[in-house]
Amino acid sequence: MLNSLQFWSLFRQILIFAGGFAVAKGYVSNETMLAIVGAAISLGTSYVGLNARSQNNMIADVAAMTEVFEIRTTAAIKAAIPDPTVTNR
Repeated sequence: MLNSLQFWSLFRQILIFAGGFAVAKGYVSNETMLAIVGAAISLGTSYVGLNARSQNNMIADVAAMTEVFEIRTTAAIKAAIPDPTVTNR
C-alpha cells in the first residue's frame, strides 16, 4: 500500500508522462504542457505540504509501517487515528 507521499510522487510522474505523450501526439505545444504540468505540480506539492505533513497524518503513516509496534500519544490524537498500534497509555 502506498503512503500519501509515495502516491503524490507517482502522480507527478504520471503527469509528466501524460504531458510528454500529449506533446508527442501534437495535442498541445511543449510550452503549454510545461505550464500545465508545472502548475499541477506546484498545487500538488502545496497540498501535500499542508495535508500529508499534518501531525495526525504523519503519525498514521508511521503507524502503518510493519516495523512499528506501538506509538504512544495523547487521547485526542488516538481518537483521530483508528490504528491499534496508536495508544494513549
